[in-house]
Amino acid sequence: MLRTHFMETAQQISRGLQYLLGHRNRYSVWYSTQATENVIEAMIVAMPTGDETAGPSEANIVVNGHNVSTMQLRDASAIVGPATLGLAQYMHTGHNTVQVIRGANSSAMNAVVITSHYIPWKDSRSTAVDNFISGDTRALRLKVEYDHTESEA
Repeated sequence: MLRTHFMETAQQISRGLQYLLGHRNRYSVWYSTQATENVIEAMIVAMPTGDETAGPSEANIVVNGHNVSTMQLRDASAIVGPATLGLAQYMHTGHNTVQVIRGANSSAMNAVVITSHYIPWKDSRSTAVDNFISGDTRALRLKVEYDHTESEA
């Protein structure tokens, strides 16, 4: 009976976390600082405890289904700076998936992926008039008008 109750609780926690993660806004936050803080606290409480005394461990970095690197991680009690890894050569146009895979019973860790994207205006699909693609809800609308286009020097 206790095991059944534990399994039901674990499923409820999992579904709750899936709901929270699926209802972020387009900036990957939860609409306010307080709501975001509450969600982060809920995720921390729901994290399974790992073996904090296990010592150093490894994390496999998988990009688009291919193992691209294995990072050596210090033990959980060590205070260390960030470990960085360039992934540009493994990315392609369109949707990409980056995974950090660790062994069972590993301690919690934080992973951040930072990206940038640039398209020169001359190569964009925007029109020369508005710099706006009609019908594209994610398009950047940029329209600038000046009352003077020549200098008075």
